[in-house]
Amino acid sequence: MKTFAFFIAIASACAQIERPGLGLMVDRDGAARPVYGIAGNATLGDAVATGALASACTRRLCLIKTESSVIGSSGQIADAPPGPALIAPPFIYFASSRQLARWHDGQLDPVDFAVDGQVLSLRVADDGGVELAVARGDGVWLVHGDGTVIDSLPAGPLMLVKRGVIFANSDGIVLRRADGTEIPFDIAGVESFFGLGDGYIGVRTADSTWAVRIETGRAFLLPEAAP
Repeated sequence: MKTFAFFIAIASACAQIERPGLGLMVDRDGAARPVYGIAGNATLGDAVATGALASACTRRLCLIKTESSVIGSSGQIADAPPGPALIAPPFIYFASSRQLARWHDGQLDPVDFAVDGQVLSLRVADDGGVELAVARGDGVWLVHGDGTVIDSLPAGPLMLVKRGVIFANSDGIVLRRADGTEIPFDIAGVESFFGLGDGYIGVRTADSTWAVRIETGRAFLLPEAAP
């Protein structure tokens, strides 16, 4: 596995004028790759880690989950529960152990939370805490880390975004903002969403990968890694 001290440049990619970065994505072979360029004109960089299960970036921090570790922007590695994880830096939710942790100085600090149901997505709340999308027998709910219900959410593939949610339906995908306005996208057959970079969400279908820019509501195809 490669560590990636240079990965800090990806986390602050918006400051790179000549070659701005959109974030980081895990390709279909499990390689974590930086995504360079601008909206609608992106290229993939070389893999910075292999065996990646998930990744996500903000302007200051990128995290990668492998089978049994979490790697941070400066190359720090921390042991972690095995299997998939949901990441909203600095928070990480480990599905196999139902544990929530916060990345801090290269360590994973446990976070107390009281949430029943299957956690589908998480995000950093305006107060710095965590909010989660949780599926229960009576629907899908947006909840605080203490389990308090905030709102209902659509069923099906979804991902929480800052002050909103992006979700798939029979017509494609929809970006719903906190004020209730919606932006539809004609992207059919969505299998999953993933964190790409600050202000960008990745969308994966069986044969394509897209990026959605949250601020402008624009979607564009991302390149796929060469076999």
